[in-house]
Amino acid sequence: MKILTTAKRMNLETSQALELVDVALCESNFHQDWPHPNIATSTGEVMSTDYGVFQINDHYHGARFDKLGLDYKNSEDDNITAGILLYQQFGSKPWSASRRCLDNTPVGWH
Repeated sequence: MKILTTAKRMNLETSQALELVDVALCESNFHQDWPHPNIATSTGEVMSTDYGVFQINDHYHGARFDKLGLDYKNSEDDNITAGILLYQQFGSKPWSASRRCLDNTPVGWH
């Protein structure tokens, strides 16, 4: 599995890599090609979009990953790398909206 291989290459502990597997399961069911628009309820306007396996939000994280040359929107490998970088900096906080799913998913279920 790409997440585990990339996490190992980026020096994550096995338990952290397995937690990221759960994040990807909860966020996208491991699908790169499922963008999720975030729509303002008052106007119906798309405010931002979450992309890829780790549902990376373009508003909050896009500029950072664009600057690093990571095509997190289209490349599964780059999205996984971006997700791991977020995890290394913030832990699972960027995926707090999936907390209910994460709390009910055994670590490393895949």
